[in-house]
Parts: sequence; structure tokens; C-alpha cells
Amino acid sequence: HHRWAMGSLFDSIVSTGQINVQDRDNSGTGHGWAGVNQVFWNSTGSGSVCQSPWVTGKNYNIGFKGNKLPGQWKPDRPDGVWEGQNVPGLFPSSLYEAQLRERMENTVYFGVLSSLKQLTNNSYELTFNLPVNQDDALNKSKYSISGTANAGSLDWQLQLADDSRVVITFSEMEILGHFATILVTVEGIKSADDRELNGLKYSTYTEPDKRPRVSSVYQDVTNGQGEFVVASSSKTGKLYLIMNGEPTGSVADLELAVEAKKGAFTTVSFPNADVAIITKDLLTGLYYFFALDEDGRISPPSANVVYVREAPTSVYQPVPWYQGFLVLGYNGRLQVIPAEAGKIYSVEIFNVQGKMLFKKGEISGTKEIQIPTGNQLLIVRCISGNQILVKKIWAD
Repeated sequence: HHRWAMGSLFDSIVSTGQINVQDRDNSGTGHGWAGVNQVFWNSTGSGSVCQSPWVTGKNYNIGFKGNKLPGQWKPDRPDGVWEGQNVPGLFPSSLYEAQLRERMENTVYFGVLSSLKQLTNNSYELTFNLPVNQDDALNKSKYSISGTANAGSLDWQLQLADDSRVVITFSEMEILGHFATILVTVEGIKSADDRELNGLKYSTYTEPDKRPRVSSVYQDVTNGQGEFVVASSSKTGKLYLIMNGEPTGSVADLELAVEAKKGAFTTVSFPNADVAIITKDLLTGLYYFFALDEDGRISPPSANVVYVREAPTSVYQPVPWYQGFLVLGYNGRLQVIPAEAGKIYSVEIFNVQGKMLFKKGEISGTKEIQIPTGNQLLIVRCISGNQILVKKIWAD
């Protein structure tokens, strides 16, 4: 059975715990949905779950200060309507008082919500709290754009999303720097029922820090044959190892360091997965990891340093590089890296009872393999000509 709370307003609630409305599934005596048409307005908590059921009603979380949380029992349920999370200056600060004023004094404020909503990398949605006069809403002279992102210097266009929302699309906008702002100020716009602007007149977007993050430990390696270091990135893209002191402000800087043997890189196919960077022939010194995501954002340097030392002469003797392969296991996957570009090889995976779990031949380049997990020991065999590597991998 389901118990529903209908149409409640939680206005300016401050809690040290969570403020939630969600599908509680069969918790307790089978609570089901906690409510529909619930509104959390300008409230504060350690976190909030706000989901909406599959009916015409929705749940709303406007101006919440705290963390957005997944559903505790059914995280796949649709999100409620979230606006202005962790953005100061919500207007009106109290929806209850604004509704009371409207009833008692017949006063309705017409303004914009304090936060712009990013739709794409170059388009943003501005929301009025009442239906807006469409001619005014599409009149560029009614708007001014400023902020640290310098968006006001770009060409931009207006488009109505519905009777109270306007989409501002910028041309040739580059990826914004973290914490860059866009401020849109409106003047002289009227509502559809001819009300003057008497509420908030500006709306702001602040770019969060979307840069990837590197996870690594201190490592001491040489620049000889077969040497490597391991790290991970929070986002897919590339992972670089760059000598301390080299410029790292752009992708071109990273690539120049690689060309000068002051850096190396590898591809990151899965977030938070350990990948290897070969340190062969790098100049000696201290290095840091930098992650590059697919949108061109460069991470801060890794917290831990890598020390690359000169390899002993004996390392350069013509000996097989771990029998020609490097094998890494992580997060239910196996990464096989051949020492030589263009090498053709095969991979076989067995459990300790000798049962073959995977086999593939005619492989070239790095191979990512989904491996069986469940706290078991696996035997990996890589074969290329007379080079054979047999390695034990613990899958968990």
C-alpha cells in the first residue's frame, strides 16, 4: 500500500539531517512514496532526496542548501524539479510569505529566479516567476550580460522555451573556467498580464569545478625498459606524467612536454580505473600526474610526486619486457599492454581449476577485458610468437 502526503510546502526549513521526498519502496510496512506535489523552498540540510512519481504531480526542491542525494531505496526513480541548489539570493526568500502577501494585499511580484540553468556548454535558461510578455522576452535590448566569463562580448540569441522561460545561446563560447560567472540583468520587461518588474532582476550562473581529479601514490621508478607508473583519473580522456616546472596550462603545453621527453601519457577509457604510463627514456627528475578530460579540461596536479631516476646500464640489455607484456587488473577489468606497437598476440584467462574463462586471438594494441569477479584467483596467459607471459590476478 502507499501513503501519500499531498501538496505540502516546507519553507525555510533548517535541519542538521536530510530533507527527503522519495519512493520508500517496501521499507518498514511498505511505505511507498513519501509524497507528491511537495515543495522544499529555501531550505537547508545535510542532504536531500527529491524524486517525482510517474503521475501528473511533481515534487520540487527550490534553493536547497546542501547535497543532492540519490534515492535510498529506489535511486532510479525520476528526479523532482531542482532549481538554484546552493545558489544564494533566492527570491522570494519565503514562498509562504509571498503567497500570503498575494492573498492579503493582492500583491504579486514579477521577477526572475536568481540562478541561470545551464542546458549545454553554450546555452543557458533564464526563468521568470510568472508568464512573460513574449515580445519583451525576445527583445535583446531588455537584457545586459556581464560576469567573469566575458560572455557579454560574444554574440548571443534569445529563444522562448515556454511562457516563462527564455533560452540564451552564445556563439563560439569556449569551455568556461572553473568558478567563472555569467550574470544576466533584465530591465523593462513586463509579465503577460502587464505587471512591471518588481522582483529580482538578475540571474547568475557560476561554473562549478568540472576538472578531472587524479588519484595516485608516491612512486620511485627508473627511465629504463619495462618501467611504468600507475594512477587513475576521475574522468575519461588522457592521463599525463609531466616534469615539475613545465608549463601545464593548455593541451599544447602537455604535448610539448611529451615531445621533449619531459612527459608521457596514456588513454583513460574508464573513470577511476588504474592505468599505466611508461617511463622509458624520460628525463630524470620529479614528475606530477595531470588528467585531461574529453572536453579539454586539465586537472590540478596530483597530490603525490613521481621520482624518475636514471636506469642502470644493465636495464638496457636486450631482455624481454615482462615477456613482452604488462598486465593490470582493476575494477573488474583487465588491461593488457604490449611492449611493442603493432604486436599481434592472444589472451587466455583460466580459473585455478584450469577452466578457460576467456580466449581471444589476433589482438593488436592495448586490450581492455571484462573479467569474472567474486574473490577468485585468475591465471592470465598472453602469447605472441615465442613470448609468453603467465600472470596471476586476484579478482574481487
